[in-house]
Amino acid sequence: MRPTDLALLRTPGVPTVSPDGRIAVVAVSRLDLDADEYRGQLWAVPTDGSAPARPLTSGGRDSAPAFSPDGRWLAYLSAAPGERPQVHVLPTSGGAPRRLTSCRLGAGAPVWSPDSRRLAFVARVPEEGRYGTVDGVGPEAEPPRLITTLQFRQDGAGFVGDRRSQVFTVALPDDGGDDTAEPPEAVQVTSGDADCADVAWSPDGTELAFVSARHERADRDLVNDVYVVRTDGSQLRRVTESRSDCSRPSWDRTGRTLYLTAVPDLGPAGLGFVGSNATLCRVDAAGGPLEPLLEPEEHARGDDTPGTVLDDGAALIGVERRGAVELLRVPLDGGTPVPLVEGAFTVRGFAVGG
Repeated sequence: MRPTDLALLRTPGVPTVSPDGRIAVVAVSRLDLDADEYRGQLWAVPTDGSAPARPLTSGGRDSAPAFSPDGRWLAYLSAAPGERPQVHVLPTSGGAPRRLTSCRLGAGAPVWSPDSRRLAFVARVPEEGRYGTVDGVGPEAEPPRLITTLQFRQDGAGFVGDRRSQVFTVALPDDGGDDTAEPPEAVQVTSGDADCADVAWSPDGTELAFVSARHERADRDLVNDVYVVRTDGSQLRRVTESRSDCSRPSWDRTGRTLYLTAVPDLGPAGLGFVGSNATLCRVDAAGGPLEPLLEPEEHARGDDTPGTVLDDGAALIGVERRGAVELLRVPLDGGTPVPLVEGAFTVRGFAVGG
């Protein structure tokens, strides 16, 4: 490979599948050598192979596509040159995309409510009176900052960790409304001196689950708990018991159980053990101990899918196996896991529809 060949590489992200199972949409990223930046474009792919893939968006920096449960909308992140990503929606019946957010530090991947009328996401919130530039360059540069935490760069993205990420929701515009009107204002659901991540809706749309470290030693260990909060920001409660590194929670259809990825036990100090692996677990939504559904030593999760995918009484998970990542279907009733993709493959992402 020569350096100029880098411009020829195309990397697909995690797909989303329409509720009827007919179309998959995936973000494809590439390196633009002339502009010295990455670009991303959404592509639609018929799942039966009846037609070639076709581009859906212009390819500025588009990512994180997600079909609405009713199939009418495609939500995604898009960033104009020199700007931060914001949540957009595109009607699947045709029409122009609409931007829904104007977060000063950018928005995270959108997650649909069950009724397809709202989206949840996380976004970093700058301190009052500070404009939130990362590198201090430009007309809105911040004054010097005093860093008082050990994990102030734990996200690895160059953000200062005291700009905490919080959970937000935003409503879709009314059907038949003015397309030129200002987008609805996003509502901040969580607050406090702790980051939030991996938001998920309850089946009835009244609560949000997310991951956060809000315990006393949060700056000195690796523990992350699952929390649940009402969509109006009330009744915040911790679901897990501060001994695990939790991520990617998803509710089952009944709303009584949360399935997630976790290192089940990090030990008394919360720092884990040599060879500690994250795997598929579940926990009672009312709170309680984690129950691993797979042996972490044999089934470490290795895919990039942002949530925990549940489908017809089973969970799908990519597990590391001798350098590969296989796709495994794990029955939730304790049945024998079944490999769906095995062998010398690395499964990076997957979705379910139809």
